[in-house]
Amino acid sequence: MMTRPKVVVALYPFKAIEGGDLSLEKGAEYEVLDDSQEHWWKVKDEHGSIGYIPSNYVKEKELLGLQKYEWYVGDMSRQRAESLLKQEDKEGCFVVRNSSTKGLYTLSLYTKVPHPHVKHYHIKQNGRGDFFLSEKHCCSSVPDLVNYHRHNSGGLASRLKASPCDRPAPPTAGLSHGVLMWEVFTCGKMPYGRLKNTEVVERVQRGIILERPKACFKEVYEVMRKCWSHNPEDRPSFRVLKEQLLIVSQGLLAD
Repeated sequence: MMTRPKVVVALYPFKAIEGGDLSLEKGAEYEVLDDSQEHWWKVKDEHGSIGYIPSNYVKEKELLGLQKYEWYVGDMSRQRAESLLKQEDKEGCFVVRNSSTKGLYTLSLYTKVPHPHVKHYHIKQNGRGDFFLSEKHCCSSVPDLVNYHRHNSGGLASRLKASPCDRPAPPTAGLSHGVLMWEVFTCGKMPYGRLKNTEVVERVQRGIILERPKACFKEVYEVMRKCWSHNPEDRPSFRVLKEQLLIVSQGLLAD
């Protein structure tokens, strides 16, 4: 009996760096040929091209669930969601995140009425398995519920109007920016020496990060360390990075 091929969907774009790598296009599907390695899988794209990709850039199609929606931010914390929505500063801006109660979700919504703040609503389920924020308005799925509240406030502080454009960066985007800063302060020194991509990933996941360059201020290095946080959700977005570096530079100039 033949088994169905494992198909994954790219959550983020990826540009092939080394020979043997395969570039990924966000939203495209790929057939997995070899997933015996934890961090790098061998896949085939729709054109028949074969190569290796970082496994945390894709999700098995059958398990994708809400991850294909721009408004879903996974395990993002309450504090991070509030910070992201306040930065966006748009009435009706929202995200859906995993609740602290396993298997449930929370809607975080930004409103300026009567003053700018973020409200958090638990998405509940009734006995029939329908999802709701108000029992008067039940839907068969979370995406259907979100779509309903895009057109009707239905008891919310505002209709759902847009999800933040400044979403968490891809799993290694923050890492890359931290490495770029490190290269600047070492005048182009090769980070991690001659280690292969797979070896670098394994080191980072074990918490082994690049040392502080001699010419680098401690305040700047702390920003680098945040970029290399083990949990991708803890890594600053590019907007936050810009703000942090501006504050650091102003402090150093004042000294």
